[in-house]
Amino acid sequence: MLIDRACPRRLERWEWHSLWPQLSPHVDDTAVALLAFVREDKSLVRSGVQWLERTVQGLRSPWSLASAVLALAAHRKPTHSTAVCLGSAADLSRLDDTSTLAMICLALNSYNTLSAFGVAI
Repeated sequence: MLIDRACPRRLERWEWHSLWPQLSPHVDDTAVALLAFVREDKSLVRSGVQWLERTVQGLRSPWSLASAVLALAAHRKPTHSTAVCLGSAADLSRLDDTSTLAMICLALNSYNTLSAFGVAI
């Protein structure tokens, strides 16, 4: 289902792309999907990883940064600069959303987090 719902802009070769609205990829959704496909070597997964690598540079949302760190780390891509940006975000001390705080903690300890879920990086 995740592959079937991938944003058409990345899948222009698929005939059905004209049937779906032309949506842009979304960081959080892409990161979660990439985590689901960590053991897959499909062109769709590779293009998703490449898109996330390009997009992560402009992110400022702590949740999006954290999800990107986890997804990129799971696909064995460099995450150090993104994790540093996440860890040094000035507004982290003012966050009252425990879900975002938990996601940040998981991302800043991505090696152990992914290992706990059976993802070898």
